[in-house]
Amino acid sequence: MTLVTLDLAGTVRSRVTREMRFPMPQDLLSFLRDALDTAIAQGGVDRTRVVGVGIAMPDKMGSIAIPHAPSGYAIWDDTDLPRLLADLLPWPIHLDNDAAAAALVEAEYGTGFDNPNFFYLLISAGLGGGLVIDRHYRRGASNRSGEIGLMPDPGLGSEDACVQDTVSVSALLDRLAAAGYAVPDVPALADLPDEAEPTVARWVADSVRALTGPIIAVNCLVDPNAILIGGRLPGALIARLADALGKRLAGVAMPRSAPILPASIAQDAPAVGAAILPFLDHLVPSDATLIQAGR
Repeated sequence: MTLVTLDLAGTVRSRVTREMRFPMPQDLLSFLRDALDTAIAQGGVDRTRVVGVGIAMPDKMGSIAIPHAPSGYAIWDDTDLPRLLADLLPWPIHLDNDAAAAALVEAEYGTGFDNPNFFYLLISAGLGGGLVIDRHYRRGASNRSGEIGLMPDPGLGSEDACVQDTVSVSALLDRLAAAGYAVPDVPALADLPDEAEPTVARWVADSVRALTGPIIAVNCLVDPNAILIGGRLPGALIARLADALGKRLAGVAMPRSAPILPASIAQDAPAVGAAILPFLDHLVPSDATLIQAGR
């Protein structure tokens, strides 16, 4: 759980985070009670000038198949977050998918100006994706575009297997635990012992295999300027996966293969992307608004 304060220039004024596996709604409330005043004070934020609050989280988080999810975790699917948080956060509340938020902040403050058309891979507890065309996030007919993690993965030998069963922080942590390397939290992935390297190398190789087909589809159907990888993995591991995936796709015959790059705003991208939602809603005119104004 990460809370950031952001100004209009896109500068993160403060950041408070708490590592917790499978937090429940009451854990979120507890975190905000503890963190909100600190974040506002450290950021030098005037409460009367807060435009709004953005929240980013996976769609249907309570029903996503993630290893070791506790019983009762489905409560998230029935939780009305704006209502739950209204007493703590007395500002307009905006919700979005975590991958969408990460892609939005990359479009607004990251590589979007150099790569206006890109596909974003968000590697977190699961695997999310976001499609940006001409620096505008494209949601699809039912707001579910970019669900690359839920694409089938025949390589796992199960009809129900999907890409995020391999390409996710959860999957990597599970493999490390099975190999005898219990990782206390996600930041600890940056300090693994050398003996864990074979397990990490196998995860990278399996992730390349699982992603190759979906990324070929993205290249052929969308023709993006770039494919960006972000999320909660250490930066060095994201760069390693991007490099290995790029080398694999270089040998595939297709009209064009977009470069695969680490996202410029990686670990906190969903939180920062969430923080710009009120700006986009209240202060930045959309194409639709401009067209109506032109009339």
